[in-house]
Amino acid sequence: MHDAAPLPAALAGIVWMLFATHTPLSVPALTGAIMCMGVATANSVLVVSFARERLAACGNAVQAAMEAGATRFRPVLMTALSRIIGMAPMALAFGEGGEQ
Repeated sequence: MHDAAPLPAALAGIVWMLFATHTPLSVPALTGAIMCMGVATANSVLVVSFARERLAACGNAVQAAMEAGATRFRPVLMTALSRIIGMAPMALAFGEGGEQ
């Protein structure tokens, strides 16, 4: 899997959320978009690397993919949620300089 594979899905989600929230394209929005793409890429790399380890151990690609998805789902979800919660104050524009 190429490292850029999750980027189209992340970009689609970014565009959809900007449209749904009527948020103009601005520097904070672009900063959040870059962070979102980084989270998506990091999470996909974690799952794929674990799937490759399982493939080397068991030899069955479908079984390796299922085990990787089941085993890494919770850690990936926790990582993504912690990053999202950490970015929420910037996304919600609280504090000094947050007004538009």
